Amino acid sequence: MRNFLAIILVAVFPGVLGAANITPLTEISSEATALYAKLIGKVQPNVRPLINEQALKLRQGSTDPNAVSSNLDAMFSAAGISNMDVSEAAFIVMMQATKDMDKDIKAIMEEVKAFTSAKQKLRDLATRVNQDVAKNARKRDTEVCTPPACGGYQAVMMEVSPVLKGVRTQNPLVLREPGTIQQLRSLADYLKESLESYGSLGEELSLRLQIIMDRRTKIIQKLSDIMKKISSTQETIIQNLK
Repeated sequence: MRNFLAIILVAVFPGVLGAANITPLTEISSEATALYAKLIGKVQPNVRPLINEQALKLRQGSTDPNAVSSNLDAMFSAAGISNMDVSEAAFIVMMQATKDMDKDIKAIMEEVKAFTSAKQKLRDLATRVNQDVAKNARKRDTEVCTPPACGGYQAVMMEVSPVLKGVRTQNPLVLREPGTIQQLRSLADYLKESLESYGSLGEELSLRLQIIMDRRTKIIQKLSDIMKKISSTQETIIQNLK
């Protein structure tokens, strides 16, 4: 996943969305990954729901990374849980949230790729329709739209509409093959309006991505602090055993 994310960040967003300020992804260290693999095996069934709850809130941004430890401490006390170290549980929560956020980022990347491709097809369709409008400028509105001078767009419409309908927008695209010259002219106007309305969607996708990535960066920064605390605690325990 890491290579995929890096490639899309460099190749898609600056070129397509103009989002030159997108923050690069901070790598998760191999030490953090190894520690997570070690600690996750210690999680007892009665602790897992609490960890999952905090990880979800952290992923959604309803919990601050700095509050995770205190939240878990309060939850553990209320549930009478004493067999799980709070710092270790907080570390697991943040690693889990980060992994889930990486999936969210990948999903947005896929959405951007699909949207970008569909929008280009929409531009091409608009160009073709406008050319056909010009060809049929002297015809009456009621005359039949007959390919190849008019119409024959169904194949492109079938490629574009499903993708843009799947993108989060309040203005889903509805394309219909024109049957008359009037419908052809109406389609040209509709495509122009649609392209204008979709113009800001790339910025919205970029903003969604930036929010998630900023949140992810804060979590990883806190992860580093917790790792140092866990390491220090383990060293102290080892010294006391000598």
